[in-house]
Amino acid sequence: MSPFGVARVRPGIVAVLVTALSAGVVACSAPAPAAPPAGSAAPAPAPSAPPPRAHRNAQYGYGLDPPPGWVSQPNLGKEFKEAAGVDAADVFVAPQRSPGGQAGANLTVVVAAAEGYDLKGAAEATKRGYGGPDYRLVADEAVTLADRRLGHLLGSSRRGSKGVVLNLQLLVVDRDRLYYVTTTSSGDTFAQDEPMLRSSLLSFTLGT
Repeated sequence: MSPFGVARVRPGIVAVLVTALSAGVVACSAPAPAAPPAGSAAPAPAPSAPPPRAHRNAQYGYGLDPPPGWVSQPNLGKEFKEAAGVDAADVFVAPQRSPGGQAGANLTVVVAAAEGYDLKGAAEATKRGYGGPDYRLVADEAVTLADRRLGHLLGSSRRGSKGVVLNLQLLVVDRDRLYYVTTTSSGDTFAQDEPMLRSSLLSFTLGT
């Protein structure tokens, strides 16, 4: 464990653990502004603070907006930590079930030690963790969050015994901490879930 009380796990390993265990939950449950004219001294407006998030984790100092109606499952977070050795700080599960009988989509926040990785390095290490014939990269983009912090959004699909599982995963590095915010959905509901899942990921903020 690091001095911050978070697990020392390499990003690629975290990616595999998050994807595998999140899949288990499913199975069981702007353009740049134009430059001002020469001689203009108008100051740039200060960015406004994002509105308060619907959920706040005081231990790890982040907030986010889970999709409406999703239910916090602290016990799943405990099971995640016991199985993977990393802190699943929050787990939220959709209440409805998909037509195939699988549990609905879920959202998991994992906090790990950054181990010297910056955001770009963490994203590259995470993508290497997606290796294997059953994985396909479906999203890979830099994003700006509600508090103007930079993040990286990755998406992957994995074919398993119960069908296709799709993940959208936000990576944020803040000093010595690496935050993984992962949403998981089964293949038959991902298309309708994706806008909601993406909105929830991009609501992630750090600090007060």
